[in-house]
Amino acid sequence: MIIHKVFNRHGGASHEPYDSLNVSFAIGDNEDDVMENRGRICKELGITMGDLVSLNQIHSDKILIVDSKTHGEIEGYDAMVSDIPGKFLMIKVADCQAIMMWSDVKDVVANIHNGWKGSAQNIVGKTLTKMINEFQCHPSSIHVEISPSIGPCCSEFTDPKKELPEHLHQFIGENNHVDFWAATKKQCLDYGLMEENIASTDICTVCNKKDYFSFRGDEKGTGRFAAVIGIK
Repeated sequence: MIIHKVFNRHGGASHEPYDSLNVSFAIGDNEDDVMENRGRICKELGITMGDLVSLNQIHSDKILIVDSKTHGEIEGYDAMVSDIPGKFLMIKVADCQAIMMWSDVKDVVANIHNGWKGSAQNIVGKTLTKMINEFQCHPSSIHVEISPSIGPCCSEFTDPKKELPEHLHQFIGENNHVDFWAATKKQCLDYGLMEENIASTDICTVCNKKDYFSFRGDEKGTGRFAAVIGIK
C-alpha cells in the first residue's frame, strides 16, 4: 500500500520564525524541536523515526536509490526512489516543489526536491528514467503529485531568458514570471506519463505563507514543510 501526504506548517513545536512544524535541521531551528516535529509526522503516518529517510538537499540532479540499509538524513542528493516497504521518503520545501511519484502496478515510489535549478537540470525526467529503466515501471502506471510551491503569480525573475535554459523559455509569462507547475507537467508528459495521472495542488506558498513555509514570502527566515511518501 502506497501512503503519501503533504504537511502544512501547523501543529509543530518550533517557535518563530520556524513556527511551527519545521522539519529542517539546516536553517537554525532548535534541533530538539525539529526532532519533535519529525516525530509528530511519523506518528500521524503510523511509522517510526527509523522508517524516515530524508536528504540534505543541494539543488542538484542527483538521485538516491533507497535500499534496506538506507536510513537517516543523506548528504548530496535531491531525489529518492525506492521499492522497499517500510521506507518513507521525506522532502523538505518552502517554495520549491516536492514531487511525489508512485506506480499503481509496482510498489515503487519516488520523492523529488525541485526548485528552478532542478527544473533547469530536469531532475523530474531523470527520476522518471530511473523508475522506468531500473524499476521497470511503465510510464502509464506512474502517478505524480506536485506539492504547494511558488506559483506563476509570484515566481518573478530579473531576466529569465538569461537565467534559465532555453527549454524553460516557453513557460515565461508576463512581467518575467515563470510557470514551473506547467514546466513540471510538461517534463512528465515528455516521458510518457498520462495527463490524468499528473496532479498539482496549484497552491502558491508565497500567497499562502500563513499555511505553508515560504522562503520568498517570509522575510525574517522560515522553516520547511514536509512531503512524505512510502510503501507500507
